[in-house]
Amino acid sequence: MRIDIPLTHAVDLLVFGATSGAVEAAVAAAGDGCSVLCVTRYTYPGEDICAPMAYWPDDPYPLTTELGRNMMPVGPAGQLPRPMHIKYTLEQALIRAGVQILYMTHGVRLLRQADGRIGGAVIANRSGFQAVAARTIIDATERALMARLVPDAPFQAFTPGPYAAGHVVAGDQPAGDAAARLTRLSGAFDTGERQLTPYRSVTEHRIQAPTVPVMATVDAASRLAAWYPGQLLAADIPALDLQDGLQSAANSPDNWRDAASFDLEACRVGHDPVYVLGPLAGVRGAAARALAQPGPSMAVGRCLGKYLAGAMRSDASAAASRDPQSRALALQVDHAGHEPVSGLDVVRRDRYFRARDAASLGMELNHLPVLAPFGVVVAGGGTAGAPAGIAAARAGATTLILEYLPGLGGMTTRGRIASYYHGNRCGFTSE
Repeated sequence: MRIDIPLTHAVDLLVFGATSGAVEAAVAAAGDGCSVLCVTRYTYPGEDICAPMAYWPDDPYPLTTELGRNMMPVGPAGQLPRPMHIKYTLEQALIRAGVQILYMTHGVRLLRQADGRIGGAVIANRSGFQAVAARTIIDATERALMARLVPDAPFQAFTPGPYAAGHVVAGDQPAGDAAARLTRLSGAFDTGERQLTPYRSVTEHRIQAPTVPVMATVDAASRLAAWYPGQLLAADIPALDLQDGLQSAANSPDNWRDAASFDLEACRVGHDPVYVLGPLAGVRGAAARALAQPGPSMAVGRCLGKYLAGAMRSDASAAASRDPQSRALALQVDHAGHEPVSGLDVVRRDRYFRARDAASLGMELNHLPVLAPFGVVVAGGGTAGAPAGIAAARAGATTLILEYLPGLGGMTTRGRIASYYHGNRCGFTSE
């Protein structure tokens, strides 16, 4: 089925991922006159720090930018930074710079201009599919999934084998088997009412290919290994380095000096206006490890934002029309490498009431990938959806639960409204 998707944004710079470095890049580009849209699959910015609960920046890589120092100010000895302060500081920086931001939003496909150049991307969220026209793209997501859609993108081949996943949790002191599985980390989280002690669980997983089902299995196993009865906080994702970033040049240094001497073209994906920001950029060794830390990532992000703003100012194509209808007519969805599904017709019957007056372009749904066959698909993993999926699986059906938050339970767990209300204490309630 072919549908029309609305062109909701036309910007100079489209940033996937709201990492600390991505926010620096977006703010720097906006400060130099660029229109910028930042999208993230999370409900907050600072995902490189807050999603894996990586609140222990390495001392060799200090926070050198003003935003970085404001984001993680030096506090009392042993006191870890408050996650909400990090998220709020980064979000306010985006708002002050005039950067638009969309949460709970995923990249789907790249858009091509009539001359073949990349001209934006298709995104998806709870409002459906939307098109974003953009002259340049930064991919700062943990797997650089949009950059990998560039044809012949020079990423390293994945090497199957064992990989370690670290999952950070916090709460009361564990006992028994949990005490043996968890390693005590330094510092503590001050909630205002109590101190929460952080711990890390490290598990090994043999990964043949980093597909969606495989990575979901790794995520679930990592969570289970880190869980204990006194746990009150848990990371949204495990820390996992699959070492399959952009290929580095033969003369690429494997050490980190500073952002000023960093070759920003190491972030570029081939000859397209797509850049990878973070440890998956075309660097190796200590340089890659440094870009996994907020200090170097933010410093490089600031330089990259200014660099791209300057390049777009000097680009003769800058005079291209900003009229949304003209931009939409010149774009098409890039389905290269994605064959249409056979035996199925992917349909969508709803209407985009929020953008009904927007310009639009066509998209063929049958080119979306098929992940796997299932007997039952449950949309939403909240207090109703999760039990529904569990019941279907217990009855023998191959079951998939689709949940946009990084955990099941809905308002009970993610919303932390965990006290029991009226109802029948049986079935899953009693469990």
